[in-house]
Amino acid sequence: MFNVLRLSVLFASLALNAGLTLSVSQGQFASYHIAIVPFHGENIALMNVSEIIRSNLKGSVYFKPISQKNHIEDSIVYPNKPTFSWWKAQRTQYVLSGNIHPEHDMFVIQYILWDTYSGIPSLKGTLKVSATEWRRAAHVISDQIHQHIVGFDSCFDTQIAFIHEVHSRGKASKQLAIMDQDGGNIRVLTPVKSHVMTPIFSPNANFLAFTSFTKTVPKVYFIDLTTGDVTFLKSFPGMTYAPRFSPDGTHL
Repeated sequence: MFNVLRLSVLFASLALNAGLTLSVSQGQFASYHIAIVPFHGENIALMNVSEIIRSNLKGSVYFKPISQKNHIEDSIVYPNKPTFSWWKAQRTQYVLSGNIHPEHDMFVIQYILWDTYSGIPSLKGTLKVSATEWRRAAHVISDQIHQHIVGFDSCFDTQIAFIHEVHSRGKASKQLAIMDQDGGNIRVLTPVKSHVMTPIFSPNANFLAFTSFTKTVPKVYFIDLTTGDVTFLKSFPGMTYAPRFSPDGTHL
């Protein structure tokens, strides 16, 4: 009601000034300047979490990560505060710092996103992951930063299913494979002799269904991405190909 009333007053005011022309050409857009400082302990753990986060945010129009060579502080011991006056002088709005340390057979990744102008943590979190899950942790942190600052979801923690084609001795095989959205963490899921087509994720992204040719006959399989188990659906009369999941994921 308030917005409608305010617009009515605006147009009434314009009507009284017939010679006034209002022109809206375009909005203004500015990316957020953010520094991702190397996490304490990531070199020891051989987990380059900060670089993946920097690369993710660099691919978004909403962020402008500061190049590491231009960092005013090369490292920030977690959970110490950055030197806010230095970063503000560089017009850096946010600074991300973190820590990685082992805990039994897992790794704990802690992070703090500092608002350099308010001088307080804007976002903080802790993730516990296995040695093979650190890349996904970096993508999850990237998503959380994007959601917190920009206000809507991103897709850094996303995987892409694709057909990996291999040529050998004049013959081609097509294997099912997946990778992270940034092209890393490639995993081939089916044997070299397979000939796979039409992969599709289940709604919860825990399964992949696909068509595989066996002796030129197409059959539908699905694979559990958690365990790696491949299951043959069943035989049907005629051709069976191009599987699809129901929206709730309960039917194939």
